[in-house]
Amino acid sequence: MRKVFENMKKKQEGFTLIELIIVIAILAIIAAIAVPNILGAVDNSRKSTDVANAKIILNAAAQVKAKDASLADAAGTYTVGTAGVTATGTGTAAFANALETELNNANITAKYKNAGNFTLTIDGTDNTMVVTTSEGQVAPNPSSAYDQN
Repeated sequence: MRKVFENMKKKQEGFTLIELIIVIAILAIIAAIAVPNILGAVDNSRKSTDVANAKIILNAAAQVKAKDASLADAAGTYTVGTAGVTATGTGTAAFANALETELNNANITAKYKNAGNFTLTIDGTDNTMVVTTSEGQVAPNPSSAYDQN
């Protein structure tokens, strides 16, 4: 019995402290490289979401104007966000309600840097439409804040 116990003492298995420290150091290096890349990917996905939502808002506004001739001249500013669509400034409530219906009453908010609401601006002279957030223009031509690197 004594020999069995002595043999077990000699056959100690496991990792040494040095081996464990090396593994932890390697994992720390990998984490230091991966975390900034993951955060960059999250920011890019939020930017992409905002650009896609802005295009949806533009398309919905164009459809509302095409469907109802009385709303074709809906120049003004409209806020699209958690409270639905609201007319601000010279915008009309009728167009805001029609746009909200066209967007299926969805609560669309800007995700990148928690920019909040989208603002749709329709120019009365040439009928151009632009969607912006507090970070800058999102559609039709995104500003440098919405460039994806």
